[in-house]
Amino acid sequence: MLTLESPTPFAVGGYARLYRAYDSELRRTVALKVDGGSSGSDERGLMHEYRALQTVSGSAYFPEVYSCKRIFSEKYPQLNGNLCMAMELLEGHSLKSVIESTRHLGERKTLEYAKHATLALSVLHGCGLAHRDLHPGNIMLTPTGLKIIDLGISCTTGGPYNPGLLRNGYSPNAALSLEQADLYMLALGLVAARYGRRLSPNLLPDTRLGRWLACCIDPDPRKRFIRANQAFQVLIGAHVA
Repeated sequence: MLTLESPTPFAVGGYARLYRAYDSELRRTVALKVDGGSSGSDERGLMHEYRALQTVSGSAYFPEVYSCKRIFSEKYPQLNGNLCMAMELLEGHSLKSVIESTRHLGERKTLEYAKHATLALSVLHGCGLAHRDLHPGNIMLTPTGLKIIDLGISCTTGGPYNPGLLRNGYSPNAALSLEQADLYMLALGLVAARYGRRLSPNLLPDTRLGRWLACCIDPDPRKRFIRANQAFQVLIGAHVA
């Protein structure tokens, strides 16, 4: 049984709304994602996200990727009979809010978040999924660490690379794979959060973080990290051939 804590959503996305709700079966407050109800594509988007999250959770538990509790087939009158999904309720703020504020991240904190994010991407890519929408609003900073959210338009990484699958801002002509494009977008957000603006690679400082970010966003995709796991290993100091 679900009980909405407020009839007003606390967030609205491309195809869904998010509410705080109490789930009596789980005995906890959850984030309830409700499809927009405007078309069948909204419901398909929610089901796609649910299946993607099940793919990730089926491999192991990774705290850097948000978790889905369950999806409801029941039609709740207070939700206009729309499909809904109970998810982990995250407290904190997005990387986007950091970029929009004057409280930019320090070097050490940015490195920490970069490690968490590349580990999360390693998990997604290892499950055969590319995020495809890794803008700063989909990176949550919580008291327990970083979380990557919203797999609503994720896709499989198998098969030939198709730049047409990338969204605006993903530079489809400047990536060798969907996985590399995810890393590129992650790094762009971290650059803005650390330095307060977007910087080209040649303007980044010669520090461990600066060199790593420069490698992620190099204009020549052949000089960038190919895989998220490779980028993560470099961050933690492991040698990668």
